[in-house]
Amino acid sequence: MTQTYMDMPDGAVTPGGSVIIHGNDRLGACRARQTRAETRGQVQAYLAPILGDCETVLHEVASDPVHVDVLVFAPQSPGGDWTFVTAGMGDLRMTLPDTRDPVRDARCEMALRLPDPWGRQVRSMNASGSEEQDPIFWPISALKWLARFPHAAGTYLGEGHTIPMGAPLAEDIAMDCVLLHAPAWRLNPTTPLIRPDGDHIKFLTFTPLYPEEMAFKQEHGAHALFDAFDDADLGATLDTHRPSTIRKTRLFQTISGG
Repeated sequence: MTQTYMDMPDGAVTPGGSVIIHGNDRLGACRARQTRAETRGQVQAYLAPILGDCETVLHEVASDPVHVDVLVFAPQSPGGDWTFVTAGMGDLRMTLPDTRDPVRDARCEMALRLPDPWGRQVRSMNASGSEEQDPIFWPISALKWLARFPHAAGTYLGEGHTIPMGAPLAEDIAMDCVLLHAPAWRLNPTTPLIRPDGDHIKFLTFTPLYPEEMAFKQEHGAHALFDAFDDADLGATLDTHRPSTIRKTRLFQTISGG
């Protein structure tokens, strides 16, 4: 029987060079810590020239292990995308392997773009905790979950990492994994967000994956999947009803070497 990524243990390396990290309930085992107000202010000030002023903040009620608020940036043109960015994930350093630079790679915030009116509906929700049960709110729940995950699991998140979520992300979609990568609105690498202590804060977003896309990445690596995204002209806005970028013909050609 063929082994799938869901059968592989945490830390296993796939033929494509991917390290398996499973999403699970380990998040509850860590102690809460509040985000400092200056952290949120730094993120807002840094993103303002790119995304405009922060319109509102979805404040978190319960925090574990970090307090993760979500900054909301309105579209810069009528009918444009809404941008949601965490503030608080970077309050703690992630646990890095020895091969990574702790100054440049240990702190991160997550970002996501939603189309209008989806983004407008999420922006209007009351941050009472009950919004987590609303079916349209799941992207923000996933954003916050990813922000907590590396601190709770004792690991780190980086470009090209894939996180199996263990179940479809929502009832009406078939995607059950996410691929992490830099946002399409890539920031100027010569002017990174630098905290007063000298640490950099990088930004990542996620693209939900179909099972066949995850299997393709597992076998052939992130670069091959990014090439498939480019071939399909995949946009920067979350689209859970897009067609899969991995066609049977691509799988056959890749496996056969044709």
